[in-house]
Amino acid sequence: MIYKIYKIVDNTNGNTYIGNTNSKRLCERIAHHKYRKDCTSRIIFLNKDYYYEQIDEINGTKDDARKLEQRYMDQYKDNLINKQKAWVGLTKKEYDKLQNKSEYKINYRKRKYAYEISFGGDKRNNNNLLFIDTNLFN
Repeated sequence: MIYKIYKIVDNTNGNTYIGNTNSKRLCERIAHHKYRKDCTSRIIFLNKDYYYEQIDEINGTKDDARKLEQRYMDQYKDNLINKQKAWVGLTKKEYDKLQNKSEYKINYRKRKYAYEISFGGDKRNNNNLLFIDTNLFN
């Protein structure tokens, strides 16, 4: 798939936003930036003095496009207003693997809690054998 890397620049203060899109027309993506309230690029449009341009194009995967976008973000880092990095070094497969690890941790905590409860009740109550002072038996 063909991805376009683009930048939006505020002429009044030099703020720059870097992005990528697979839209055929870049103006469609820019319109999306203008009217979404949660886009960080929206502050550029408030001054009404801006320009946008395509700075590169890549034929590849979404990960390839993000890597290239991140290179441009590093290049323009002085005036960059992007809140998130485009590429943090993980492929989709690696990211999914990390998500599975976090699910494992959640399940581990649930199993551990069930195990602790089996020793005499809920921790929130005082009838838990885990809280018995072992010095009582000396």
